[in-house]
Amino acid sequence: MALSDDQLERYARHIILKEVGGPGQQKLMNAKVLVIGAGGLGSPILMYLAAAGVGTIGIIDDDTVDLSNLQRQIIHMTDKLGDDKTASAKQMILSINPDINVLPYQTRLTEDNAGPLVSSMASWPRLKAMKRINPATDVLFRIIRTAS
Repeated sequence: MALSDDQLERYARHIILKEVGGPGQQKLMNAKVLVIGAGGLGSPILMYLAAAGVGTIGIIDDDTVDLSNLQRQIIHMTDKLGDDKTASAKQMILSINPDINVLPYQTRLTEDNAGPLVSSMASWPRLKAMKRINPATDVLFRIIRTAS
């Protein structure tokens, strides 16, 4: 699929890089990423993924936007106080890049739902390496080990 004129302009800085180019940008546009948490770490990650043109972004989070979040969770704005973080993040992602397919999962990742969530994304590339940083990553390690 050829890039539209708007996409050529939007991604011009990527396209002129010999390490990325048009084929690399196409790969980004066809990529799928699942981000667990739209908080302090997930917020900038989600925004950069959208700006880079990653085609499908899934977001798992069960929390709502709180005033105390705003100083570090930069994807959320004051007018989103009380909203689900997945809905707030989706709106910001689409304001950054309306071509992104955003899949919000307003839930906490648990051992009970991780299997179905990961399985529903069976075409998504398997995670090869991940740093253990919290209980959610431990759940993912178990699911990936079982699925492999």
